[in-house]
Order: sequence, then structure tokens, then C-alpha cells
Amino acid sequence: MWATSPAASLPYLPAPIPIHTRYPFPLNVRLPRHPAASNQDDGKEISGSDVLWALQRAAAHKKKANRKKKGSASSPEPTQRLEDTIDYTNVKPLQIRTEWSLKLDELEERLHVLQQEGTT
Repeated sequence: MWATSPAASLPYLPAPIPIHTRYPFPLNVRLPRHPAASNQDDGKEISGSDVLWALQRAAAHKKKANRKKKGSASSPEPTQRLEDTIDYTNVKPLQIRTEWSLKLDELEERLHVLQQEGTT
């Protein structure tokens, strides 16, 4: 009789909310701190768990280095201290040299040409 779309009869489900974890992907494996003794004897073969373990160590080291950089660079207090210590009373006056006028005229002409090319 009356045709309805199947999507209209289904309940509305919101999109799942992502869960933020320490790792960008879910990990369900606990790895030993040291590689297995059997892999040390071979010397040439590397198992997948060894690679994953090395990647996790590298990622942790990188995060630690980034935290140190952010902690020292993002603190606003040192920049405020610098602004307080700058003496603006002893500033040299701005000097425009006469030979710059030709270069400024050339740059202005090029700018007008580029603006005209951009509008056409």
C-alpha cells in the first residue's frame, strides 16, 4: 500500500564518540620489556612483537621530547619579562635611502601588473 523507505522506520542512532587513549590505535597485547631470547640467538629475524615494542618505545620517547619542548616554549611568563625589560627610549630613527625609490617604483609596477593578471 503505502511505500516507506526502510531508513525512515529505523531508529536514529548518533555517531559514536571516539575514546581518547594514550595510543592512536587500540592495543590489547602486553609486551615484555626485553625481546625474547630465541630472537637474540638468530640475530637476523625480527618478530612483529619486537617491531611493535620498538615503535611504542620510539613513540613514547617522541612524546616525552615534545612535552619538554612545549613546556619550555609555551610558558608565557618569559615573553612578558622580555617586554618589560625592553627600553624603547633609545630607538634609532627610520631612514629611507634615495636609491630605494627606483626599486619601490619597480615593485609597485609589478604589483599592479600582477593584480591585473589576477582579476582577468
